[in-house]
Amino acid sequence: MIIRTWALGAIGAATLALSVPASAAVTELHFTAPGAASQIYFVGQNPADHSQLYAGLGADLGLTLSSVTNNGYKWNFAYSLKNVSTIASRVGTIGWDISPDALNASDLGGAYTNSAAGNMSFHGPVEFCLNNNKGKSCGGGGNGGPSQGQTSVGTFSLNYRQSVTVYIPVQQPVYGYTGKGKNRVYGVIGYNTVQVSTIVPVLAPRELVFNNFGTHWQSVPIIGSTVGIPGERPLVVVAVPEPATWALMILGFGSVGAMLRRRRTALA
Repeated sequence: MIIRTWALGAIGAATLALSVPASAAVTELHFTAPGAASQIYFVGQNPADHSQLYAGLGADLGLTLSSVTNNGYKWNFAYSLKNVSTIASRVGTIGWDISPDALNASDLGGAYTNSAAGNMSFHGPVEFCLNNNKGKSCGGGGNGGPSQGQTSVGTFSLNYRQSVTVYIPVQQPVYGYTGKGKNRVYGVIGYNTVQVSTIVPVLAPRELVFNNFGTHWQSVPIIGSTVGIPGERPLVVVAVPEPATWALMILGFGSVGAMLRRRRTALA
């Protein structure tokens, strides 16, 4: 039994020597009901050439649908954003597109105190962003967000329209007199088209889809700021065993084989 346990340990060591492949980049999240956190990993881009990654910048965003209230018209989220960069930096803004479009955001709590929509520097327009920019834009600024090695947590809610006012063209009669003398009569002499307003209820959304994710890194040495986009998580590589370890593992395999042969001989 001791030999078997030692040998299995050696086999496990051989397995751990392999590299764990990186997970594919997640670019879209779907939310239908409260549940576990969904993760987006961001990688930094070279501000001069966005086709190239900027080494050392990384962030891990977890988004959780906490509850759906107000008869389905208010979706409440929690987020956790960890700056896993290996160089000095701060994630000043996070943003993405939302489908269907929300009416507004509320209940902002935690690291970011402002929500907005608009152009995110180096990334393009986004429909929703979180930051501490008092200018109410997504273009950076402010002093919020986690610095290198820090984690920021918070909440936000997305509110949806419950009804809309629509205008329907209606033909309204115009009354007047026609004819002369004894033939003069009062009646409809024409029609005018008018727009009549009516309130139409809007169904609450059954699913929210987030995509077009982006981050805005600030306080980065030399470059100042740059954008982050969803990317693959780094490879997790475990060191390859030393030659002496390989020799012990081979000895373990041989010991297991010898033990099994002895057991077969004893049972014969």
